[in-house]
Amino acid sequence: MLSLFTLPGAIAGAVIAVNMSNDVFRKLLGIVMIGIIISMIIPNKKLKFEDNPSGSRDWKVYLSMFGIGFYGGFIQVGVGFLLTAALHYLMKLNLVYVNMHKVFIVLVYTFPALLIFIYTGNVNWQLGIGLAAGNALGAWRAAKFSVKGGEKVIKGVLIVAVSIMAVKLFGAF
Repeated sequence: MLSLFTLPGAIAGAVIAVNMSNDVFRKLLGIVMIGIIISMIIPNKKLKFEDNPSGSRDWKVYLSMFGIGFYGGFIQVGVGFLLTAALHYLMKLNLVYVNMHKVFIVLVYTFPALLIFIYTGNVNWQLGIGLAAGNALGAWRAAKFSVKGGEKVIKGVLIVAVSIMAVKLFGAF
């Protein structure tokens, strides 16, 4: 159900993305990554995370899914971090359930966004197939790792990964 709210945003984001410069794209993504790091480091003691895979839902969840769909169709890179933040903080799901939900949501909204990129000739098939294979293997390994390691391990890995991505986007390496 949540994935359906990402579809209109993903289509709009993909249409805008095919018309944006790479430099603006990188800077925008770097700023988003820094925001995610800050939200993960600063604890919110008032939140109680549940072992309920459905979580709580209100208008903020659906609005965030539309926005994340837009971002995913527009940028895609790092969308898992945004989904993690939204599902974790808005739905109060623990990170093990978050990982389960985010994979399905990305699968659903990626298809129409990909069709737009194919139609406009913006797909490098050789790199895309390699990336898809790496993502599939990484998702499989991450699922096993997240169940074994639990929420604390996932949070540490996310902070390190997002930090590296943000530094790279700002041209530090």
